[in-house]
Amino acid sequence: MKKFLKKLNDFSRNEIVCMLALVASLSYAMYYIDIEDPLKYSLSEIGRSNWALFIVWSLLSGVAILLNVHRLYERTGYSAKLGKAFLYSGLAFLVLTFLNMSKNPMYWYYIHVATAILFAVLSFGSIALCLVYMSNRLKAYLYVTVILFALLLIDIIFLIIYKQMALFESIPLVLCYIVLFFTNFTQTFDPKVNFGKK
Repeated sequence: MKKFLKKLNDFSRNEIVCMLALVASLSYAMYYIDIEDPLKYSLSEIGRSNWALFIVWSLLSGVAILLNVHRLYERTGYSAKLGKAFLYSGLAFLVLTFLNMSKNPMYWYYIHVATAILFAVLSFGSIALCLVYMSNRLKAYLYVTVILFALLLIDIIFLIIYKQMALFESIPLVLCYIVLFFTNFTQTFDPKVNFGKK
């Protein structure tokens, strides 16, 4: 059993597996938001008419985040329990989000919105905590952290102005995928290669 778990762990940290998870999730996300007008409908509203496709979007997103955040933690040596607590809690809220797609009665809709927001905030938090941790060690992490926070702030402003739109709802996930790609698969963000560089 221990050997199986070790092999499974090694497989889940494999560079190719993690990269394929990102590419598959991003590709599907681009397909999913184009099912309906992304400037008119939210991700959830698209999902209410295409529940099976929304589940696929959720599963691909969850797996991509899980694998790549684990790889990020291992690569950077980030081991704080808070990061993993954010990650697992966020993924749990993602499951609750796609299990509850109802708009009636209204309180179920509010619960759906709350779990979706918690998934987004906690998943982002699991990445942000590591980025902030690494910002004191490598300038590359400091730059990407500042850029990520600035772009997310702009996106939040657009979401407030234009309310729920699949396009603006997807941007934070896409930005996180881009950050995870650079931090997980390039030498610029590899602490072993750049240790001690400011």
